[in-house]
Amino acid sequence: LISFFLFLYISIANIKTIYFKLNIFFNITFCVIFFSLIGISYKSIVFDRISGMTNYSNYVLNQGNKSNIDKYVVSDRLLFASLSYELRNYDIDFYMPHKKNDKITNHFKISSPLKKNIKENFIFIGYPEEIKYLENSFTINKVDFAIEKNIGDNFVFEVYEVVFN
Repeated sequence: LISFFLFLYISIANIKTIYFKLNIFFNITFCVIFFSLIGISYKSIVFDRISGMTNYSNYVLNQGNKSNIDKYVVSDRLLFASLSYELRNYDIDFYMPHKKNDKITNHFKISSPLKKNIKENFIFIGYPEEIKYLENSFTINKVDFAIEKNIGDNFVFEVYEVVFN
């Protein structure tokens, strides 16, 4: 990084146009401020999606602990990756709904598919129609979503407890 700034300074010093120098100055200033805010975890709406994931993960974990469930099915790729990372220190299994012969849209559908003959209860985050392919009889109970911190419009999924009969 230091060598990059030296290169940048030498490049700026050799260029005579004020517009180019102002452009570089504003870009560097923005980057320094932005990365400093990230470094100190500044409480801003820009970072809610990042900092809210820990709260959301804890909420989902507590829902499973209440019902003594250690299996989680998550239908969204980004949410799957975030939750499995946040909860990596717990003895939890993560799965993604994937019906045979459906299009594979991400590697979690290959590495962690939800088998159609599953019989164990699980916490489901997604939309109920995504697990209609399961063979065994089950009921879906919507969990009261009482999380304090919103993690962004793209990550608002309903949480369900799936119980097999």
